Amino acid sequence: MWASIRSKLPSRNTSLVFGTLGGIISYQFYNKKQSARILNEFKEKASAIANETMQPLDEVRKVRVYISPSPGELSNSKGYSHWEKYILPVFVAGALDYELVLVSDKDSEGKPIPGSTHSRVCQDIVEARRKRLTSVNPILQDMVNENKRRKYVEEHDGQEPPQSNQNYSEEWNKSPWDQDKTADSEPLDVITIGRHCFAEAVSGISEGLNASLNDKPKKTVVDDAPLLSETEIIEAKDKDADSINSVGAAVVDENQDATDENAKKSDEVQSPNKTDENVAKEEEKSYLPQMFIDYDEYARHQPVSVRTPAIGYISHYNYTGWGSIPLRIWWFFNDQENTKFYGEQALKVVIDAKRPWRPEDKHAGIGEEQMNGWEGRHAEVVLAKNVEKDLQVYETQVLVESPDTPKDSSTSSN
Repeated sequence: MWASIRSKLPSRNTSLVFGTLGGIISYQFYNKKQSARILNEFKEKASAIANETMQPLDEVRKVRVYISPSPGELSNSKGYSHWEKYILPVFVAGALDYELVLVSDKDSEGKPIPGSTHSRVCQDIVEARRKRLTSVNPILQDMVNENKRRKYVEEHDGQEPPQSNQNYSEEWNKSPWDQDKTADSEPLDVITIGRHCFAEAVSGISEGLNASLNDKPKKTVVDDAPLLSETEIIEAKDKDADSINSVGAAVVDENQDATDENAKKSDEVQSPNKTDENVAKEEEKSYLPQMFIDYDEYARHQPVSVRTPAIGYISHYNYTGWGSIPLRIWWFFNDQENTKFYGEQALKVVIDAKRPWRPEDKHAGIGEEQMNGWEGRHAEVVLAKNVEKDLQVYETQVLVESPDTPKDSSTSSN
């Protein structure tokens, strides 16, 4: 009897294979269930903030999130997936409004341009300073609106912009060309994903609060053209003149021999010439150029200031390269640890846990620099003294242990 039962059982090797696969699948199922449970806990804590009663004059908090390609990457795909998986659900549960900025500036070779996040953050703060200065100076506001009108006319072939209803004075009733998308002139708090983005954003905040308000002059690129001698220029002009005279003579001869009916047809034939004249006249149309507004001069006579935006840093340990495949497999089956690590940081932003900036914050997340793609580079944080004393930072890196990062060359990119 035992022999007949044993003959129906699978072999030892088959049992090992199916047993191993069953164990792996079961552990992954457990890992996903635990990850969902941990994420739901953070969402419940965040929703408690969203359910608090707001006062009539309170405004919904809004932050600006910057995502740029991690070192060694050519796109924002991994950074965006990181944001969408671990951070966004907590923000949504906490009713935290956000503006997502995907920094994807690339050079001619398709590689990300270093310092793009720095430039975007700096420009956003400069724009906020301009809006604040414009809001307190009616003359400056008129000049800005006039520049908008001239730009609209030029882009719409001389058509004037629609006029707002004069019977109402509400801000929402203004014409689209005359209404700014961001009515608030205060810069939003900056949330960054990854050490590289954090370092550039801090430097961008420092520069944006101290930079000039005037537009930088645009560089004009002049193509190299072959130089013609004086004789070649005269010959070219004579050749063009002869060709024009010959065409004109042919048209005159045709009109002299034509009948009344043919004359009408000749007028139709000559209509392209009239069209060409109209085109030439249209090309000669000159629109009023944009006025140069010296914001710095207005700011010197009427100084204004904006608040220093707080900076938040959410880690992103990006494992890339063939050497990091074992670690990627490990974290695939232990994603619950990542969910807890990154979800707690997102929750710190939702509950508005901030503190004054400290000098050691420049080294926050420095462990990311050991990841593949950095290739020994270091993200330097440049911060002016006048900005450092007012800067606040979200406590996303407090009481949070970072995941294991590669310590030796065995995980280098192949």
